Amino acid sequence: MPRPTIEADLLTVSAHTALPSSGITTKSASTGASGGLIVANGTDSKASFTGSTTAYVGAGSTIIGSASISAESATRQNAAAAGSAGGIIALGANLAKAESASTTRAYLGDQVSASGPAMTVAANGTDDNMASAVAGSGGVVAGSAAVATTISNSLTEATTGSGDVTHAIVTDDLT
Repeated sequence: MPRPTIEADLLTVSAHTALPSSGITTKSASTGASGGLIVANGTDSKASFTGSTTAYVGAGSTIIGSASISAESATRQNAAAAGSAGGIIALGANLAKAESASTTRAYLGDQVSASGPAMTVAANGTDDNMASAVAGSGGVVAGSAAVATTISNSLTEATTGSGDVTHAIVTDDLT
């Protein structure tokens, strides 16, 4: 099977995951209130994003000329939980969690040959996770808890694959 050859003044391969017009990728909110003699109240809110953004030149390809391979992603998760309880005995708990697991990759596959004035392989990933929790309670015996958690398990990488004597990257400017 013949290996692909790309000849151009400037080869551009790009992938982009952008924020939506609202500015928030995922959003969740929960609220609760209770009242009485003996009361308990709880809320739980979770906003989560999992996804990948990848730009690459496949294994065994040949590039003649300058090339730019780039991947960029931006996500924003927002979770909010609020609750209150009131009574002679009142208890409450409010939990909020915002998390992301994004993969942003730009790469050249194994055995890629490239020759030209400039070669760029770049990746940029940004995850903005925000969680807020508010709790309130009142009574003769009262207690409340608010827990807000953010987690980012994301990977951003720009790599070149393996090569050998006949598969090399020859350029004046590699970034």
